[in-house]
Amino acid sequence: EIDYVSVLNRNLPRDIRVIGWCPVAADFLARFSCLGREYKYLFWKRALDVSKMQKAAFKFIGEHDFRNFCKMDAANVSNYKRYITDFNISACDQRSNHDELWSMNIRGSAFLWHQVRCMAAVLFFVGQGLESPCVVDSLLDITKTPRKPQYTMAPELPLILRSCLFDGVSFMCSS
Repeated sequence: EIDYVSVLNRNLPRDIRVIGWCPVAADFLARFSCLGREYKYLFWKRALDVSKMQKAAFKFIGEHDFRNFCKMDAANVSNYKRYITDFNISACDQRSNHDELWSMNIRGSAFLWHQVRCMAAVLFFVGQGLESPCVVDSLLDITKTPRKPQYTMAPELPLILRSCLFDGVSFMCSS
């Protein structure tokens, strides 16, 4: 049997790794067959108030209209409602000099374009004391805030797509 993981990893950039594979039907589309995704966003704690960030993060849980937390793609998206099942912020085991590495862990059924990076950006403003946790409530209420504010998106490099959930798909991992 072909070791697909090794073959693929030899041809991918070093910062992209394949850890498993599985056979699927010819009409399978990973993007549209996915039942859920989990993202991890890494950041250094510095002087951020993580407890306020967590308080704000909890407000994302549930079904909401996330049009104020994405890069608009009106040509391809007509429904901005998405369901977040879990959003927690936790310390990682890594340290560097006088700082700690933390992560935002977000689970949901589907996400909009740049949604995680936009949510992270707002949480960083909360952590810096530039916004209160209730800013999330305001931004999720599109009657109160019908237009996306001009926040700069959080950088893409610390964002990791950690896992995808598919029905009837069993991945085979290489050792």
